[in-house]
Amino acid sequence: MRRILVFTIILLLVGILLASCSGMEPVGQRTPVPTMPYATPAPPAGPGMLADRTSKDYCLVYAVDAIQAWVKAQMPEKEPFEYTDALGRSCTATFADISILFTQPNVWFPGALACTTCHGPDLPVSFAMMNLSDFHGILAGSRRASPDAKGNDILGGGQWDKSRLFQVFQTKWMPLGRPATLGEKGPLVLIGNPK
Repeated sequence: MRRILVFTIILLLVGILLASCSGMEPVGQRTPVPTMPYATPAPPAGPGMLADRTSKDYCLVYAVDAIQAWVKAQMPEKEPFEYTDALGRSCTATFADISILFTQPNVWFPGALACTTCHGPDLPVSFAMMNLSDFHGILAGSRRASPDAKGNDILGGGQWDKSRLFQVFQTKWMPLGRPATLGEKGPLVLIGNPK
């Protein structure tokens, strides 16, 4: 697994270097190996914050704690689930709130890619053959040969501390490029609503 990651990073760096040395703008195209985009979106207003949100309208919660609350609530798609935010407030959120953590760039740290950059709906080129772009893709898991196939459960059957997703956050393996200073719970983000 590490060899694949190292090879992918080296391949990306060589591609970026060649594109910048040639004076040409890189052309984005699909390849068998997921690649990083050439342009990095502007960072949000603060680390882990979503720029257009305020703590009076949204709940302040660590990203991993928000995902954990959703998993412990048995992963509802449309129904709201409850949790307590970092300020001690009772809050509700839905999967739509959680999906932002997987689909939006710059949420985990400034310059962070969206998880879906590498784990998108095109399973043959998606790293770990896993789709984090929607509810059904997340529940279907990893190592899937086709969109309708069931893969390896990444949510621990609703037991967060036994889930593969928890393990990659705990070991700081993901998100890709994660700074050493980012704690195991990830950044504080503004999602969900106070009750």
